[in-house]
Amino acid sequence: MAERGGALVNRLTSNPEQRMALQNALYNTAMFVMLGLVCAALAALYNMMYMFLTPMLWAVLVGTVMFPLKRRVTDITQGWLENLQDNDTPLSIAILVAPYKLLYNASEIVFNTSMSATGGMIASVYILLKILSYERTFVYVISWIGRVYQIFDSFIHFFGKPWIFPLVVLYFAIYATWIYFQDRKQINKKLARSLSLPIWIYGLSWISGWFGPFRVLFFGGSAAVLGALSAGLLRVDVEEHDSSTTTPTVAENLLNEAEEKIKDVIEPERPKRLPGTTEVNHQSLQSLDSALTGDAFIRIIAVLCALLWIVRHDTALVIIVVPFLFAILRRLGEVLGVFNFLSTTSSSFFETTYPTIKKVVDVTVAGPLRQFVKVLSQNKTRIC
Repeated sequence: MAERGGALVNRLTSNPEQRMALQNALYNTAMFVMLGLVCAALAALYNMMYMFLTPMLWAVLVGTVMFPLKRRVTDITQGWLENLQDNDTPLSIAILVAPYKLLYNASEIVFNTSMSATGGMIASVYILLKILSYERTFVYVISWIGRVYQIFDSFIHFFGKPWIFPLVVLYFAIYATWIYFQDRKQINKKLARSLSLPIWIYGLSWISGWFGPFRVLFFGGSAAVLGALSAGLLRVDVEEHDSSTTTPTVAENLLNEAEEKIKDVIEPERPKRLPGTTEVNHQSLQSLDSALTGDAFIRIIAVLCALLWIVRHDTALVIIVVPFLFAILRRLGEVLGVFNFLSTTSSSFFETTYPTIKKVVDVTVAGPLRQFVKVLSQNKTRIC
């Protein structure tokens, strides 16, 4: 048996082609064995880690989504504390005044947003959602869109019938003959372009037929683009070359080269930098930072969710109406001088009644308690 096995091996390895085939078979077998071991290791790793995969995925998802919000809250909190430190405002007083500050900031945000284009978009989306959420309005809108689509589809199908082509060719021949015999300076271009509409409609209908179920969309989009271009709503600027500029002569080129060489000799060499490298790098870094830490999509989704909730609960409009009215009343008070009058009156009243109030406080409140309140109001401790 050993001799037969050795003879078989010698016979397989004696021929170069058989030796190459044997090597390839061994390599493929080893590759499949290694692949099986790797798959088995991955399966074993999954069986060990599957209990921890769900919490890890949730951590990655929540961390990715909530990181911009956490960063914004941190910036607002740090800015508020730094403002207190710069203005030497006690933390206790800042906490007492915090509700008014929140109402003030909320009213400013609501008022500025309402007076901007973003506010108009939000109001439009709210009205649209309110209309669509009324009984069966959404179903009616979908059915109306379907009817319009069917009308345009029937229109395209009508112009795609075979007997329409000879009529269009005859109409084009009559139209071209009429244009040919008209004076170019005296012809009414608006009338001529209006008369060419059937030819354009047939052309668009014939091309739209090649798009199958999307022919209505192609027909409507192409008609809208062509109409906008014809009406001048969409413009394409063409660069006009100034023919008055003349090319420099050979003598002028020689003079310019000589001046550049003299400047190179006199002025020291400066390190060359590609034009716009710093600006491009700065812009790319800003775009990368905004892409990684931006919360625009989160804010858009949050606004849409809030709009849906407000649409379903009309009483929630108080959250927007109250800050908006507060901002309007505050601006009216500043314009009419009401706040200045109240400030002056309160200052004079405090100066008048301060001795009496101080006397009552000194008699009523104990000295250590007064000292404690004085320490709190002086903000001697550092705010971290």
